[in-house]
Amino acid sequence: MKVRFAIILLIISSAAFGQHLKVGIYQNPPLVTNDSINGPTGFTTELLKVVADRRGWTLEFMNYDFSSCLKALETGEIDIIPALAYSPQRDSLFLLSATNVTSNWAKIYKNEDDNTQYNSFEDLRSKKIAVLEGDFYVENGDQGLLDVCNKLDINADIAYYNSYDEVVSAIESKEADVGLLSRYYGLFQTEDRDVVKTPLNVAYVSVHFGMHRNSVNQELVRQIDEELQSLINNRQSVYYEFERTYLAFQGTSFIPGWLWQIFLVVLMGLTTLAVFTILLQYQVKRKTGELKESNRLLARSEHEARLAAQTIEASQDIGFWFVPGQPFINVNKAACRLTGYSKEELMNMLPRDLFATDRNDEVYERIRTGDWDGHILIEDEVRRKDGTVFPVEISLDDFDLDGSKYICGFARNITERVRAENELIEKNKELTCLYAINQLTANRDLGIDEIFTRAVGLIPIAWQYPELTVVKIVVHNKEYASPRFENTPWQLKVDLNEGEQKVGELVVGYKRQPGKRNDPFLVEENNLIRAIGKELSDMLTTRYSERRIMSTILSTEDKERSRISKELHDSVGQTLSAISLHLNAMARAEDLPEDDRQKLIEIEQLVKEAIGESRSVSHNLMPPALTDLGLPYAVENIIDSLSGVVKTKFEFHTNSHEIEVPKEVEFALFRIVQEAINNIIKYAEATEATIQYLVYEEDITLSIEDNGKGFDMNIAEKKHNFGLNSMRNRAMSLGGNIEINTSPGHGTSIFVQVPQN
Repeated sequence: MKVRFAIILLIISSAAFGQHLKVGIYQNPPLVTNDSINGPTGFTTELLKVVADRRGWTLEFMNYDFSSCLKALETGEIDIIPALAYSPQRDSLFLLSATNVTSNWAKIYKNEDDNTQYNSFEDLRSKKIAVLEGDFYVENGDQGLLDVCNKLDINADIAYYNSYDEVVSAIESKEADVGLLSRYYGLFQTEDRDVVKTPLNVAYVSVHFGMHRNSVNQELVRQIDEELQSLINNRQSVYYEFERTYLAFQGTSFIPGWLWQIFLVVLMGLTTLAVFTILLQYQVKRKTGELKESNRLLARSEHEARLAAQTIEASQDIGFWFVPGQPFINVNKAACRLTGYSKEELMNMLPRDLFATDRNDEVYERIRTGDWDGHILIEDEVRRKDGTVFPVEISLDDFDLDGSKYICGFARNITERVRAENELIEKNKELTCLYAINQLTANRDLGIDEIFTRAVGLIPIAWQYPELTVVKIVVHNKEYASPRFENTPWQLKVDLNEGEQKVGELVVGYKRQPGKRNDPFLVEENNLIRAIGKELSDMLTTRYSERRIMSTILSTEDKERSRISKELHDSVGQTLSAISLHLNAMARAEDLPEDDRQKLIEIEQLVKEAIGESRSVSHNLMPPALTDLGLPYAVENIIDSLSGVVKTKFEFHTNSHEIEVPKEVEFALFRIVQEAINNIIKYAEATEATIQYLVYEEDITLSIEDNGKGFDMNIAEKKHNFGLNSMRNRAMSLGGNIEINTSPGHGTSIFVQVPQN
């Protein structure tokens, strides 16, 4: 067995060498990007190229947006994504490299003269913490500094500053006890400052290679991890060269917004003055009438401009103007009312600073560089001054004035629309889940284990936070659970019943608290888990009733077999034996004519054959080895009786000679073995057949495989094959599963699994 396993590993390893991998690429610089000049590049992309070169793989790069890339990986359209952030849901869907390629986080810094030891977040209690206002690591919703302090009930004084430089200055001047800086800023911008880092990290995120989940890719992931470990352990490797190239901090120059405004006002003033002077001189020289007409048109334009400005000012949507790459030129009253910022504060902000997500970063970059024309309509979220956010639909239009490009935009609050859409999505998820569960329970070809295993995978997607959702089903003390399931305070439970008797429970929970509500579950989710519980309970009740009926029928059949077997052996067999003895005595009579003696001998021989036939029929109906010694000995007895009689070589393996198994289980499994052996001898034309019977603590398994000619399962099902139905009924009577796999020319395998009650 070990040799066979080693050969399989060798084959998989050999297949992995020379592998052609389809790589999904999406825009996520500096980790992954598709440069129009250099092609696919980025930190993790270049690492993958190195690993592929070492292993002899060829790479085919395919462009997607991120969501399409994930779908392509899940369906197997592509093999690998070179940069995939870890989450429990992705870990269950994909094969993630054990070695994370890179990571990022924020750190707590203190004054280098401060001797206070900050070894845990408890040490921050009552401390003044300097942070960057709007920083991801402060207010990201579930792992930020504020969330950590709230969860641990740490009362700290959070002081907001406009830049990391101000945060560092606050620490140096001891205006604040400690400060929160991003990892890269701390590494490259604090070497000449009087601050040092502490052991406290915030909002850690790890990045991995992600592959489509199949057996070949498990070996590829192992090889990727070997190469990554080799590169990371060598300080001279390309890993660190790529890290310096792609992940090194690059400072940017900053010109204050007020200076740009002054410059713009002066420039516009000078330009307007020059144009006006030239135009005036030209008009004076030409004719006074044209000057009057120009003044009339100018007055009309000014009126139209004031009318447009008043219309925008009166709008209930956020209205704003800006020059690409520069702060707002102007905003309306709605912008101040909806965001909580004053007009002066907004006029010192870049438009990108107002939006809370990075989903449209590519669009914002094109706007910043002026690399776009026309109309843009996108959705994003606006971050208020108090840190809360709300969804908006943003409409942007560009126009040219005096040779410069300006952008006018509106942001409409779509909170109610998004809420309605989310409710519709949640309802659709719930209905889809309930329908899928119903389809599972209605499938008569699926066993109990298969139904509950699939149900555990289907249920999480119907909840609000599928990435946090874990499921456990317990039936008859057997568990079916999500990967890394754990009991938490945020759970819903419902009983599972067979008829009126409770036999288990369904548990759906979150691995951690989502949001700030004590009860994070919707009313619809409470209704959904009850509906799923009822569906599963109805299925259990139906299967239990069918199993009892089938068990009763088969038990009655076995008792009748036993009775007939006993009568054949005790009554008919004894009678035939007595006849044989009398015939033998008569044949030895001295005065019996020779012709009559020969006839009696022939009759005696026929009686002996009848005795043998009756014993054979009796043994087939209820083998003594089965009732006296158990299934393993009964199967071995059959195989021994067939040795040298049929062309098929039978092998039997078991671990249960000395393990006690209920008689009704042994009887049912023996009949399945009997039926399978008869089919192999009559139809399979097999040269080899293997029977394996294994007894474990939780279940009993029986497998029968042959190398015969097989058969078409669909045709057999249409003909209502008695033998196949008999085997299925035997397995069902025990509450077990049976799988029959076959096709013409490829042999037949039968696998039965019966739970240990």
